[in-house]
Amino acid sequence: MGANALALPDGTIIVTDAMVRLALDDDNELDDNGKAALLGVIGHEVGHIERRHATRAMTGSSLTAAMSATLFGDFSAVAAGLPAVLTQMRYSRAMELEADDDAVAVLRRNGLEPDVFADALEALERARPGEDKLPRWLKKSMSYLSTHPDTAERIARLRKTAR
Repeated sequence: MGANALALPDGTIIVTDAMVRLALDDDNELDDNGKAALLGVIGHEVGHIERRHATRAMTGSSLTAAMSATLFGDFSAVAAGLPAVLTQMRYSRAMELEADDDAVAVLRRNGLEPDVFADALEALERARPGEDKLPRWLKKSMSYLSTHPDTAERIARLRKTAR
């Protein structure tokens, strides 16, 4: 799973060890910047929970599965594939931007700027080697299929919010 954080429909937030390691400084200590970055990440995930994004995404996946079963008549295949659908469920671009806004609000309530969350996203990008080696045209094409907004765009949006 690597460096990641996710919110489950029941309100559980999972932050992987690799994500916490990204927030550590050069001495493997969690300094104020690292704490602020993690606060932004957790604020983002809390935003997903408060806005019921997981429930809305699951509902959409379930409706798609039900329509598929109705159209094609093989509900057993849909039922068998449901666990895979749930584990691959992703939030929409709009939901991600809403959760980013929630992270900004949490940071500001704590006297912090959104730059720290942008820094966390940059650290996540650096932790995914190889993706930056793709040709620009391919990355751009893939971004249209992605459920998440382009990370560079999210970072720019957060930096603009900080001004």
